[in-house]
Amino acid sequence: MITHDEFNLMLAKKNEAQNISDTFFDGRYLIHVIDTRPTYKGDFIIFADSIINVLCRYFDLNVEKFKNKGRKRHYCDVRNMFTAYIKETYGNQITLTAIGQVVNRDHATVIHYIKKHKELMDCDPEYQSKYLGVCDVLSKSSLLN
Repeated sequence: MITHDEFNLMLAKKNEAQNISDTFFDGRYLIHVIDTRPTYKGDFIIFADSIINVLCRYFDLNVEKFKNKGRKRHYCDVRNMFTAYIKETYGNQITLTAIGQVVNRDHATVIHYIKKHKELMDCDPEYQSKYLGVCDVLSKSSLLN
C-alpha cells in the first residue's frame, strides 16, 4: 500500500496543518484560536493525494487517468466516491474548490459528483458495496489517524 516514507511525510503535514494558529484581540482579552482543518495550500493536497493513491490501488486504477478529464465509468465512480468521502468526513471544513483542485475540476463539478454519488448509493447495490468497502479500508488505514 503506502510506503513508510510516504506515511511519515503525510503524518507530518497533517500535524503541521492542525497546528496552524492565530491570535487576535477581542475587547480586553487576547484570544488564541487553533485552526484544526487541513489547509488546501499544499497540506490538504498531500493528504488528499494519499487518499487518492489508496483508492487507485484498491480499484487498480492509474492515478494520472483518475485526475484527467476521462469519462470512463470506473474512473467517474471513483471520483464520485473520493469527493463524497472527503465531504462526509470533513463537512464544511474543506471547500468544494479545494476538493476540485485536487482532481483538476471546479466546484460545480464537485457538487455534481456528490449528487451523483447519492443517486448511485440509492439505486446501485454494486456501487454501494464498493463504496462501503473503500470506506472500511480508509477507516482502517493509518492515513486518517
